[in-house]
Amino acid sequence: MDQKRGAEKFRSIARKVKMGKKLERVMKGDRGGTTSATSQDTTDLDNKTPEPYNCIGDFEADYLELCTRAGLTEIPQVAPRPHRPEPPPPPDPKEKVEEPTTPTPGEPEEPLPTTYTTSNKFDFFRPKVQVELEKPEDKKSMTEIYIRGWKVDQRYMDVFRLCLPAADKLHTIDLWNVGLTDNTLAQFSAVASQCLNLRTVKLDGNPVPGEGFHQLIGEDSMIVSMSLRSCKISDKGALLIGKALSTVKTRNQSLCVLNLNSNLITDVGACHLSNGLRMNRTLLILSVANNAIGDEGAKQLGEPIPKRSESRDRPMSQSSRSQLDKSVAKSGRSSSKAKKKDDKGKGKDDKKKGNKIGEAGLKALLKGIQYQITLTTLGSRSGGTGLMRLSLQKNGFPPDHELYTKIQELMVTRDPLYKPPAKSPDEDSISQTTGV
Repeated sequence: MDQKRGAEKFRSIARKVKMGKKLERVMKGDRGGTTSATSQDTTDLDNKTPEPYNCIGDFEADYLELCTRAGLTEIPQVAPRPHRPEPPPPPDPKEKVEEPTTPTPGEPEEPLPTTYTTSNKFDFFRPKVQVELEKPEDKKSMTEIYIRGWKVDQRYMDVFRLCLPAADKLHTIDLWNVGLTDNTLAQFSAVASQCLNLRTVKLDGNPVPGEGFHQLIGEDSMIVSMSLRSCKISDKGALLIGKALSTVKTRNQSLCVLNLNSNLITDVGACHLSNGLRMNRTLLILSVANNAIGDEGAKQLGEPIPKRSESRDRPMSQSSRSQLDKSVAKSGRSSSKAKKKDDKGKGKDDKKKGNKIGEAGLKALLKGIQYQITLTTLGSRSGGTGLMRLSLQKNGFPPDHELYTKIQELMVTRDPLYKPPAKSPDEDSISQTTGV
């Protein structure tokens, strides 16, 4: 009996031990499952992509938010574009001018002048995104953006790709010396096509190996004025730009001002540009100053002059006309080398100064100008005014060259900024007496 009871007791203890091990295994399994589920949830949260940001049209807010999301550690500050302070008004002659008196000790010092602004020397050189607002109190009224002297790489271009099209009043983009590459230039061209009111683009100081600036002035482009100074554009780039201006099948119908100053264009490139001008009826101002164009290039560029005068002009849209007027007015105030569109029709400004044009080139240009003036005098069916300004300084001929002097005499009265010399009192009285 005792043996029987001892065996049953041993079996009972063994059963309890076995059940305890099962329970322990179950508990371990639950803890493992909980840990696995927790780690899975954490992984899902890490892999979850943030919601896309919808730009609100406030450039500064959109720009800072997109830069933060892109993980950019150094974000250039958005600042208003500085302006030269206006000079104080002239003194009223009716007011008495007080004589300066010697200040006595204890008197308050004279306030500092307000015709200049100061800033910290380090802040002055720090990269910035300068903006122009139509209304200073309205952050969504940005009309112009200026970036100068710091590299706009792919990361920043990705940010601009999203926030610039949302600025619906933006009409001017100026990227000076920002280190554009073929990829960023192509992306900027796509961005420009999405900015519906963009009319002025300046990319001065951005040499790009592929010279793909023609992407900005395609057939559907709305850009009115484009500046590509000091971009090392060669004959290859001139060929692409010439084809963008016009071919047999396509033509640009919006670009009115093109500045190719200080590039590497030779006679070959001038021929390409001339071919682009043959079918183009929109471009009004072309500058190829400070290139390497010689007599042959001058002949090629001079050929379209009479042909453009004979052809009928296309009317410009109201927005293109207003942007052109602003561009011409700015150019006229700064350097007095601009051409204006007058009531009779279309004119053209051509700058070829700083090249290698000699006597042969002068003859070709003089011939084209004389032919164009004859058509205008006889009343061409197009009603256009033709070439109105021609700059030929710093070329391969002396300033007193006979042909150059004759060109100047023909063009001086056609200049829209020309003012006839004031008559002396004697001449005025004689003209009134004789009725001349």
